[in-house]
Amino acid sequence: MLQKGILIGLLSVPAVLLLVWKGEWFPLRNAAPSPWPSAIVWETWTDGSWTKEFEQAFTDRLGGRNIGIRVRNTLDYVVFGKLHAHSVVEGKNGSLVEWEYIQTARGEDFMGERRLDSTAQAVAALQRRLESDGKHLLVVLAPGKGVFASQDWLPQWGQPTTPDATNVGVFAKALEKKGVLVYNAHQHFLAQRDTAKRVLMARGGIHWSTLGMWRETKGILSMMEKRMGRPLPQPSWTRAQATQSARGSDDDLLQGTNRFGFYNKETLHYPEVAWSTMPPGTKKPKVVVISDSFYWQMHNEGVTRTAFREGEFWYYNARIYSEKDKGKPITSKDVERVLREADVFILLSTDVNIKRFGFGFVGQALR
Repeated sequence: MLQKGILIGLLSVPAVLLLVWKGEWFPLRNAAPSPWPSAIVWETWTDGSWTKEFEQAFTDRLGGRNIGIRVRNTLDYVVFGKLHAHSVVEGKNGSLVEWEYIQTARGEDFMGERRLDSTAQAVAALQRRLESDGKHLLVVLAPGKGVFASQDWLPQWGQPTTPDATNVGVFAKALEKKGVLVYNAHQHFLAQRDTAKRVLMARGGIHWSTLGMWRETKGILSMMEKRMGRPLPQPSWTRAQATQSARGSDDDLLQGTNRFGFYNKETLHYPEVAWSTMPPGTKKPKVVVISDSFYWQMHNEGVTRTAFREGEFWYYNARIYSEKDKGKPITSKDVERVLREADVFILLSTDVNIKRFGFGFVGQALR
């Protein structure tokens, strides 16, 4: 009887942990629990798939799981120098980067001049078509962490290749040669890397820092304003708060390693931004931004809705994020709609995504 009671007690521990301590402490970054399985039907019960789904969902929510994973990650790093974060590697000075950015900086994904020129030609054709309808196109080339932080590369990683052997370097020249309006933040960052007094790309992040983002936002809007010949709301700031408490995505890679005791140690700056107002009687243009994750910071800081009217962020040309849509899948009707209604189109990409520039939008818009 005693043995039976002990057995029942042991079997009850996971359930008690799940109910009392739901695994909500120390939540993991870049990890989501598996969904609970749908209602049991004969097929899913007999083939065992329902049981497997339930076990995985239960395990993901088991009390103490998050702490256990963080303890393991911390010990593996301290003892073996191993990171448990997909494709993330650590260079000198604690600088983190995704390996794909290193490969891109080394030119391993170089498409060749002919293919890049063909892509630039298609973008130029789209710009001409939009301009014939009184619309505008701007290409924004975001910085890449791999080449920007190359001074922190480990010796075994080698060295970045020359710009004329990278997709972003050749593509930028091809676009400019064909008259496409280009805002080259990638080059801006490299030019300031050794002289900037404030952090433009944090060691623990993969994107531009919040300060770096605001600087480039100001430049992008100024270029767009000049091109359109009409005013746009402009951000400005006279002071920025200095802190080591990273905000937003400034330490997204660091947080994604899910370790105890590892925090941002750089001094980061966060501007107190104010927006200029539009002159009476003027109307803000409607914008569509087709971009990778580098636009998330701008979108979250209100650039889409403040600088423009009815702005839409098309994340990887797959889902729409706006005031009314929070991830709606994009259809061909959406492409037709924005080509008819929008005033400004911004194609934004970091260097690792040049090989899929526009994420299919250019071809869709030219059909």
